[in-house]
Amino acid sequence: MKTLVLGLGNPILTDDGVGIYVVREMATHCKWNDVTFGEGCTSAVTAAIPRAVEAVLAELETGEQ
Repeated sequence: MKTLVLGLGNPILTDDGVGIYVVREMATHCKWNDVTFGEGCTSAVTAAIPRAVEAVLAELETGEQ
């Protein structure tokens, strides 16, 4: 059963694209036969065990906006 690690975010907006950049790095360094790395949601259809990476890079304290 394949696992999909899915990077979420917008790579144009540097604070909202962290998930995509993390998955790109993971795909470069991790070579597991049963894991597929993807961006967005198009690859999710073929995966039996999807995993998502979603993050925001912000220099704020918890609760600040």
